[in-house]
Amino acid sequence: MNSANQLPVIAGVEITTDAEGRFNLNALHRASQSGEHKSPSQWLRRDEAKALIAELESQSVNLHFGPINKIRGGNAPGTFAHELLAVEYAGWISPAFRLQVNQTFIDYRTGKHEPAPGATGDRWIFDLAVDTLRPDDTSKLSMLKKFGEKRGQDMQFLPDYSESKGVHHSLSELLRRHDSSLSARKANQILVNLGYLEVRSRKSKTKGTKQFKCVTEKGARYGCNLVSPSNPSETQAHWYDIQFKQLLGQLESAVA
Repeated sequence: MNSANQLPVIAGVEITTDAEGRFNLNALHRASQSGEHKSPSQWLRRDEAKALIAELESQSVNLHFGPINKIRGGNAPGTFAHELLAVEYAGWISPAFRLQVNQTFIDYRTGKHEPAPGATGDRWIFDLAVDTLRPDDTSKLSMLKKFGEKRGQDMQFLPDYSESKGVHHSLSELLRRHDSSLSARKANQILVNLGYLEVRSRKSKTKGTKQFKCVTEKGARYGCNLVSPSNPSETQAHWYDIQFKQLLGQLESAVA
């Protein structure tokens, strides 16, 4: 059996569990290093996922707990799922990742699992920052490097960048390229109304609080978040060039 402080680790990411032993799908998503289009929320919208959950719920008398548990806030937020669901989610990301996750879970149950070198109990801080800011993959790598280096870990094995879903630019730049009459300020407000963008705030030494914009999960189809070079607690919204024509159509329809 595993001791309470040992968790399964995949690609350097601790896969946390809740009180009932359900596995954190958000942690699996981070371990897969896939984009927002493979996030747990996207998978849970699919009919096959809903059917699996319904089937497990019908067996809840034997399970003694529900197959899905969503925890918001606190030290360990995330969507926690029954092991069968966690493996199915991994398979949706990719067949190779499913095999990796399944073997890790087997090793975890049989006591063969060994914690990753340097794994610490404060990894939730990094996980929470990623969940909150939703940065693009290159920004995640930068954050992870700094996180590890602060704790004395050699992070040179990590690449400097990750291939994104496409070339992206700021809203102002893309509006200019498409000769749009919309101002960036107006377009940002429409993006907020559409649910593609949200305004957040952080503490500022000079201003008390400072607001910044963050692409939401719904908006991840069209854009991504870059961690601001001036402050790691702040993001800059960028939008994919290849998707912007479609997005611009929605923006212009909102003011027609």
